[in-house]
Amino acid sequence: MWDNWNKGFLSNTVEFTIFLASFISAIIFYPIIAYLFIEYVAFPYGLANGVSLFILTVVFQELYTSASAVYIEEVPEKWPFSKLYNKFAFLPIVGQSIIITAFFSVVMLCLPISSRLKVALASSKIAPVLYLNVQKFENSLNKILPMRLGNTLIFLAVNPRLPENVKLHFTVNDLNWDEAYEQELFKLINKERIRMNFMPFVYDTALQTIARGHVSHLAKLGYLSNWDENGKNSTIRMNDAGISFLKSTEIVALSPDSSVTMLGIMTVDTYRLSLLSPNLVKSGIGVVDAGIYGRLVVIELTD
Repeated sequence: MWDNWNKGFLSNTVEFTIFLASFISAIIFYPIIAYLFIEYVAFPYGLANGVSLFILTVVFQELYTSASAVYIEEVPEKWPFSKLYNKFAFLPIVGQSIIITAFFSVVMLCLPISSRLKVALASSKIAPVLYLNVQKFENSLNKILPMRLGNTLIFLAVNPRLPENVKLHFTVNDLNWDEAYEQELFKLINKERIRMNFMPFVYDTALQTIARGHVSHLAKLGYLSNWDENGKNSTIRMNDAGISFLKSTEIVALSPDSSVTMLGIMTVDTYRLSLLSPNLVKSGIGVVDAGIYGRLVVIELTD
C-alpha cells in the first residue's frame, strides 16, 4: 500500500474511497451471506460473519475498482495544483491504513482463532477503538435496516420476549468460568448506571448461581436462548431456587470481550431499559470462556 505514495493525492483518494465503500457495503450485506453459511453449512456465528465480511469486501472492491478503472487511470495528477495536492498524498494512505486495520481487527475477532490472540487484540490501545467504532457504525445501520436485534459482527443476543433458540454450532464441555470478565462487565454496568444517575447494582451470589447454571447449559448444548432445555425461563428458574422477587430480567449474549458486550447490550432497547431501570437493584453474572468462539454471557437482574 505504501507504494501508492508516488501515485499522488487524487489517485490515492480514489483508492481509499473504493476500499471504504467496499467495507461499508460488506457491513450492510454480510448478514445475508452469513445466514446461508449458518443455516446450510453449519458455520458458527463468528466464522460465518468473518468469512462473509471478507468475501463481500473483496467482491465489492473488485466491482467498484472495475467500474472506476477508467477514472483511476486518468486522474489528472498534472493539473495546475498537482504539486500542492500531492504533498497531501499521505492523507488517504493513512486513512486507508486505519480502515484496513479496523477491517482485520473485526475479522480476527469474528474468526475462531487463538483466544490468546483475541485477548492481545482486545488489550491493545488501537484495535478496541477501531472495532468498537465499527460496532457503533453497524448499530446505527441496524436502526435504519432493522434485520436483527442489535446483533453485529462481533455481538450476538436473543430477544428476551421470545422463546427462540439460536444454534451456535459449537459446544463447550470443559467449563471455565471467566471471573475477571464477570467482574469487569459488572463494573462497566454500574459505571453506566452511575453516569445516568442511578444507584449501582448490588452483586448477588444467588443470581450469579442462576446465571452460571443457565450459561453452562447453553455452553454444553450449543445454543443461545433465555429458555433452558426443559422450557424454563429465568423467572421459573429463580422461583425454583427460592429467590424472592417481583421483577426480573435476563440478558443472554455471545461476544469476545466485556466492552463489546456492554456496547451491544446498550444498543438493544429491552436490555438498556433493564440495565437503567430504577426498579432493578440486584445483579448476578455468569460467563463461560468458549475459547476461540468468544464468551457466553448471562446476566440476571432483579428488584
